[in-house]
Amino acid sequence: MKKALVILLAVALVLGCMSVSVFAMDHTDGDTTKVALNVADFDLSFDTFFLDGKSHMEMGWGDDGVAQDKVNANPITGIHENLTVRGWMGLKNTDIAEIGYKINGGDPVYDEAFKVEAEGPVIAAGGETRMQVLVPLLQNEDPQLITVVAKGTDGEVYEAIEFSINGNYGSGVAPVQTNAAKAILDNGGGAIGTWINAKNPSAAVKFTTAGTFNAINLGIYWASNPTVGNGPKAEWKCELFKFAYNMENTVAQAPLKVKEVVSDGDNNPAFAFDLGEDMPAGTYVVKFTLTNPDYTESLQAANEDAPSDKKPYLVLPKIDNPSADNFEYQNDAFNIVLNAEIVEGEYFAANPANTDVPAEPGTEPETIPQTGDATVAMFAVIAVLAMGAAVVFAKKRAF
Repeated sequence: MKKALVILLAVALVLGCMSVSVFAMDHTDGDTTKVALNVADFDLSFDTFFLDGKSHMEMGWGDDGVAQDKVNANPITGIHENLTVRGWMGLKNTDIAEIGYKINGGDPVYDEAFKVEAEGPVIAAGGETRMQVLVPLLQNEDPQLITVVAKGTDGEVYEAIEFSINGNYGSGVAPVQTNAAKAILDNGGGAIGTWINAKNPSAAVKFTTAGTFNAINLGIYWASNPTVGNGPKAEWKCELFKFAYNMENTVAQAPLKVKEVVSDGDNNPAFAFDLGEDMPAGTYVVKFTLTNPDYTESLQAANEDAPSDKKPYLVLPKIDNPSADNFEYQNDAFNIVLNAEIVEGEYFAANPANTDVPAEPGTEPETIPQTGDATVAMFAVIAVLAMGAAVVFAKKRAF
């Protein structure tokens, strides 16, 4: 793998592009359940869609190549984990640098896996590239606006395809943005990465937020890949914990949320962890763990004459810790991206200090009130009055 080359893309993958789109999608009668195509700026085709990995052909909605008509005739409803838009596109006046998506008018999310090499007939029709855009959906039945975008080599963001699921999204009215991608480090990446393997099977980070968040993403990651001989599929999980006492005690508790992944090579599948609810502002720990670190498989390594035993690995995007006060790491520092509430000021706040671990894991420590001289004096008066009342009561009983 050309890790040094790949890591240079992490900045774009993590942050997306902040440029203003140059095209506003036009929906018939303001109905966003209808597919809108930007044919002014693109040659493009919306051929296939997938719900939770199942194509519209498998669902009995017709042949490949008619996805637009089928979505128009059968608006998508219900709660789904993800949706994939597949087809081809070409910008008429510039070349395509990246392909991505937006949800509910938020910032674009790009992934190099969304851009697939086009074959001759597609190129002849004006399609510079095929696209296969995997969109992680919000886990509710509220209307969600899905927009496929392309960033041109001219630096502009062009909206290509747009439609909503679970009903009309705002009747064509521009949504109010309440969340945005927030990375631990907005412009950081390393040439090697934070390795998770048999020697170091996990890595964790503690942070404190000033607002809510509802998703945890990785702009990019790397994993062992059986197809090129560098190891069996990596099996791993991401866990979210509410911070308690210190890092060690926190990860010994039951996690708030867990997502398990089986990876087949670098950034496959793209990691987008929808938490299903807004997590309140506070202090948390996110932990990544390789769950099959000791699994060994004999594979034919690339450019080797004999097979060699390989073990799986996972590599997170390495960074230099931007603030020891704000981020405490269990292993090397790495980058994550939160779908975070937009707040005034800094989103990541200084972490509270660690406290003593309780005697029994999972139990609350004994609380010792901190009292001033006035409070102590008040407690003393109450105690004297209580003792006097007890003496009077005792005398009455004796009488």
